[in-house]
Amino acid sequence: MSERQPSALRIAGAALAAVAAAAATAMVQTGVTGLIAAASSVGGAMLFVGFFATLYAALHLVIAIPAYVALRRQGAFLWRHALTGGFLIGAIPLGLMTIYPSAQRYQQGQTLLVVDGEYTPAGWLAWLESMGWCGLYGAVGGLAFWWVLRARA
Repeated sequence: MSERQPSALRIAGAALAAVAAAAATAMVQTGVTGLIAAASSVGGAMLFVGFFATLYAALHLVIAIPAYVALRRQGAFLWRHALTGGFLIGAIPLGLMTIYPSAQRYQQGQTLLVVDGEYTPAGWLAWLESMGWCGLYGAVGGLAFWWVLRARA
């Protein structure tokens, strides 16, 4: 097989790398959540968040593996491709799922985020912030994915 055409073994390795990337992403997310909620009973909460963070990150494989195959067919798969692709794959699904608020009214503390089913300016900033965090987790996952593939090569 040519370098541009990924073999079945390389795709299997990419799937293994993606699982490692999902675990790395979940560890980062669990650590951030643990730092935020350090005053509460952290043990059970971190296990709960870690499990669902791993599951959520693994669901992104549906997008990540085809994206990897497409990039490999175009040429080299570099760290910057993994970083950018991971950020986009982490941020875009959440952005699409939450572009329309599901509540009629929502506030966080004293700040109104949703009024009459529409985001307020503060709500849009919170939406962008959550997309940024998910993009950051995706970027960590993308770099872990790239690193595992590079270490395997």
